Amino acid sequence: MPAAPLPLNEAARLAALRRYGILDSESSPAFDALTRLAARLFDVPVAVVSLVDEDRQWFKARVGMDACQTPRDHAFCAWALLEPDILEVLDPLGDPRFADNPLVTGDMRVRYYAGAPLINPDGLVMGTLCLFDTRLRPALSEQQRETLRTLADAVMGELNQHAARLQSDLALSAARDLNTLARERLSGLAESFNTPLTALLGYGQLLYSATHTGSSDPKLETLGRYADAIQSAGKSLLELVNTTLEAMRAHHGSIDQNNAGSVANLHSLLDEVHTLTAPLAEQRGMTMRLSLTSPLWVKGDPIRLKQMVLALVANALKHAGRGVIDLNAHPSDDGRTITLTVSDQGPGLPPAMASLLDPAPLTDPALLAHRGGLTVVRTMAAMQGFGLAVTSTPGIGCMIQINARRHQPELVSA
Repeated sequence: MPAAPLPLNEAARLAALRRYGILDSESSPAFDALTRLAARLFDVPVAVVSLVDEDRQWFKARVGMDACQTPRDHAFCAWALLEPDILEVLDPLGDPRFADNPLVTGDMRVRYYAGAPLINPDGLVMGTLCLFDTRLRPALSEQQRETLRTLADAVMGELNQHAARLQSDLALSAARDLNTLARERLSGLAESFNTPLTALLGYGQLLYSATHTGSSDPKLETLGRYADAIQSAGKSLLELVNTTLEAMRAHHGSIDQNNAGSVANLHSLLDEVHTLTAPLAEQRGMTMRLSLTSPLWVKGDPIRLKQMVLALVANALKHAGRGVIDLNAHPSDDGRTITLTVSDQGPGLPPAMASLLDPAPLTDPALLAHRGGLTVVRTMAAMQGFGLAVTSTPGIGCMIQINARRHQPELVSA
């Protein structure tokens, strides 16, 4: 009994079959139903969905056969892999390929075979939907061949659905594992940041005390101003680290929602951001410009809002590289909302960066590297109920707007 030659694409075919994750899986109602339908339509005692593995054929579904697999050397379907269409064997006893096959000479007494290939989207044959009979039969009519092909296509569709479900399950499992790992790392990350920042503030306080002695020494006065700046920047940085970690926890579903009744004073908030970032802009040959014509208040957590504005300014400082960074805020025409704007005169965002406002996780490494801080802004905006808008013109600049509900000044206690 000659063994069927291997297809020229056997390595790719076997790799594709493995990716389906179907071999040795449990029975499936959909595959069983299609196999029963094939047996009924063609009036045969045996019908199987056969997947041809490296050294066996394994039956995903079968009617009229007890075995769940046979050696590949015995498989009619191994020969079907070599055919471009349905392989039909009308007289196995008279065919040298099958005359001494155990399926022909043994208890099954196969006298007829027809197998339609299961062809995946890449054109590789995974196996067959095949029919066996114990009696001689006439050749299939063209209409019958078309019916068998249609059933084989339906089986292949079920195989593709199985693969899609498997990939989805694997992706969900991987996401759960990553979320678990992220939550475990957050507590350690918080400690890693907080410890050196607390020490920095401690030394800043010592420097502040040492320089505020009432002396009129110009050098001490200069050091005093530096100490003030260290204290202010250190406190702000500690707040921002904590709120960033909080936003990360929120992203992973491990934190409660923030205070809904907080109110932020934009005048003091933007003034503090300007004070903290203007020296950095100056070092880069850029200018920070603040425009706030009247006191404005918005509904939202001031710490988180400051984190958002600082993140936007940091991105502008990093990527604009030139010109002016403008901070401004103004009420809407109806006075119900406030639009807070951070704009720069840099090269603008690439078109794909519009995805930064999409709620789906950002996965493109190039985009993450370009303006990854905006993902924190997006997360915090969602937590606060703020709106976000991006306007970008290549070569001219980028403007990002935060839209928040206005809180009337007269309602804010002194």
